Amino acid sequence: MSDLKQRIRTAIPLTTLIGESVSLQNRSGHAAGLCPFHEEKTPSFYVYDDHYHCFGCGAHGDAISYVRKIQGLSFVDALRFLANKAGIPCDELDRDGFQTRKRQGEHRKQQILQAAKTFFIAQLTGPHGQYARTYLQERGLAEQLEGGVGFGLALNEADSLCRHLLSLGFQIPELDECSLIHSGKSRNYDFFQNRLIIPVHDEQGRLIAFGGRALGEEQPKYKNSRYDKSFYLFGLDRARQAIRKKNRAIVVEGYLDAIRMWLHGFDETVACQGTALTFEHIRKLDALTNHTILLFDGDTAGHNAALKALDHAFSFAKMFFRVVQLPDGEDPDSFLKKNGREGLDAPLQNAEELLSFAINAKLRNAPETGQPELIQSTILPWLGQIKDPLRRAFFMQKLSNQTGIPRNLLAKDLRPPPPAKVRGTTIKEETPASLTPLPPLEKEFLAHLYFAPPQTFSPEEAKGLIAEHLELQGIWHSLALEFLCCLERKEEPSQRAPGTWQCGFDPQVIEFMETLHAKEKAYEQGKGSPFTRIRLEGEKRSLKLSLENLKKEIMQSQWEKEKNPEMWSLLTHSLLKTTKELAVIESLLRGNS
Repeated sequence: MSDLKQRIRTAIPLTTLIGESVSLQNRSGHAAGLCPFHEEKTPSFYVYDDHYHCFGCGAHGDAISYVRKIQGLSFVDALRFLANKAGIPCDELDRDGFQTRKRQGEHRKQQILQAAKTFFIAQLTGPHGQYARTYLQERGLAEQLEGGVGFGLALNEADSLCRHLLSLGFQIPELDECSLIHSGKSRNYDFFQNRLIIPVHDEQGRLIAFGGRALGEEQPKYKNSRYDKSFYLFGLDRARQAIRKKNRAIVVEGYLDAIRMWLHGFDETVACQGTALTFEHIRKLDALTNHTILLFDGDTAGHNAALKALDHAFSFAKMFFRVVQLPDGEDPDSFLKKNGREGLDAPLQNAEELLSFAINAKLRNAPETGQPELIQSTILPWLGQIKDPLRRAFFMQKLSNQTGIPRNLLAKDLRPPPPAKVRGTTIKEETPASLTPLPPLEKEFLAHLYFAPPQTFSPEEAKGLIAEHLELQGIWHSLALEFLCCLERKEEPSQRAPGTWQCGFDPQVIEFMETLHAKEKAYEQGKGSPFTRIRLEGEKRSLKLSLENLKKEIMQSQWEKEKNPEMWSLLTHSLLKTTKELAVIESLLRGNS
């Protein structure tokens, strides 16, 4: 691995890599420019042969850390990105061939999606696309026809895309897998029909799916490829630099809302595509900025979406969330068409802090007699999760002023946990824990990490598990990173005193680590890596989730049964395929046990 890193550093000079996104000039014999990690007018960001350093914000690192911060990638993915950029084989990143097979499959999927995108664009710009072009002109989106978003058109025909892709040599099962067709026993149908097509990319700009907006009476109005919307933010590839430069991200609900925002100069906008803002969404934004504005529709759904964001907000202590509540019946698209950029500037500037918004909304909608119970059951637990004591005190005083309840009474109900003792040492805890539950698989992973022998430990394998298969959130994720750093220094985490860990202040973490010492023999590592089994368990869990989602899709799509019975063949095929994959993984697990 160290050899690969050295080959990358030799092949790609750091000034060349950073110069792709930062304008560098010679200052006192060194390359310097405006720091990409904070706003500044005078260059304080210097690039040397083997590292960069900003004398303004303190940002420091090498080529790998630069790519990780700019692209929001894991360590292994950053290595792979740089290796591909330099044309260097990186077989050592694929210990069991799994990643190689995975990349081959992803490459094939890219070929199919790109061919479909080219077809969609050709239909929109061709003679059959006049009615769709008229629709775009009426919506004020005509300037996005060429370049820009990459709008396309799915014709009002049953199988035009299917026939085209088959003529290019692609196969029915892989078109089915890419959500481009419904495959049936007697006939195959296009997944999208009579819809304006919007391509969806991941944060690195790779095409991963399509969204379709109905141009007729088709229902639902919006239809998406099957992909995990909880993991991706629409437009993040496009908005990344603007978010970093402006040090804020604006989150809207739909992709047409985001496109409208871009047209009015709000390039820092992304869309959560109709889902609640998830932990993974926020994690990706947290790598780029510490300020997020939620701009949701002015209806009950938009209101609730903002409140749901609070579920994960406390896990990101440095992120500042604010909310703009649009007038009833308005969304960003309609609001901007009526009021223009200037009309939205003021609401964005005056956006309400998320926790204040949530508290005000809860109190406003609760009867006066029910407010004490609401405060005790909901609002005080929110305040208890605030790590900054000054900020927590501010909201306590504000709540006291709003409700008339003396602050000392509110403080009593806050109930911080008592100090915990670990091997004679008292750990002072100022705020209640802001932990998410630790699932069994993640618990086992942390345990093996804790007792891992440094001489045989593979950091890349463990980092790959964290990035692809595990659900480590909040403080558990930080604890895993601390264990990894310790192992990379060739030290065994279990040999360190529990009280010396930065994340070891929480009573639940302390209890977890004490439990590990009591069960040390259960985590002794034999000849094989325990992480192989954990990876298989992670894949098994993902496949089970896919099966659940497929069943939900069947339930939610019953309206299509009579209109398009062939769709049920597609869903059955997908269920069978996923079930078979699950059986393979379970067989491997039995052989690995």
